[in-house]
Amino acid sequence: MGLLWDVVRPTTYPKYKLDIIDTEFNKVTGARRIDPATLPPDEYFWSRDRIASGTPDVQELRWVQWVPNGAHIAFSPVSPIRGADATRLIEMARRRHDEFGIDLLPAFIVGLREMHLIVEIVFDRTDGARRKAALDCLRAMITDAAACGYGEYRTHIVLMDQIAGTYNWNDGALMKFNEKLKDALDPNGILAPGRCGIWPRKYRGRGWELTGESGESSQGNGVAADGF
Repeated sequence: MGLLWDVVRPTTYPKYKLDIIDTEFNKVTGARRIDPATLPPDEYFWSRDRIASGTPDVQELRWVQWVPNGAHIAFSPVSPIRGADATRLIEMARRRHDEFGIDLLPAFIVGLREMHLIVEIVFDRTDGARRKAALDCLRAMITDAAACGYGEYRTHIVLMDQIAGTYNWNDGALMKFNEKLKDALDPNGILAPGRCGIWPRKYRGRGWELTGESGESSQGNGVAADGF
């Protein structure tokens, strides 16, 4: 298992951070530091180096070829920067991936105040059974994470309703607030209806929401008449 970390400017600060990282990881049995100068030009490290510097690079996307006709969808919960949270999330993901027969492709992104676990589910987009397994696995992980107090910070449009529903503190206060804003700023409901799980008044309660029962598509019962 490898670890890559990106350290940004100013130049004096990164060395300080690198020294801390090096010291801590050298406490792990078997850990070793690899000098980038020893790596060949086609090593994956350099693709990550370019991306971290803001230079686009398509080599990064080769992991989508893990399976034939590869496509991907991501599980992206946010958590505190604690070992217990990292362990809980990775075990949660591993358990669900085993259940649905999917290879686990995780990455932890550690910030100054928060940590993201990014799990890319790679599947054969031409295989209906594998598409369903990927979606079912992701929906299960979202539910598991919410039960432990973790929420996603980004997702595919097909999962926005489910994730919006997990932010349900205080009888759904956040969604009620968002709907008030939506109705005030977009009374006709023409700007991205349903985006982030926020549906215009005309669409609410008419079956447009994308749920586990609706699968990959949304087909509601029209919209309410003007003045609804």
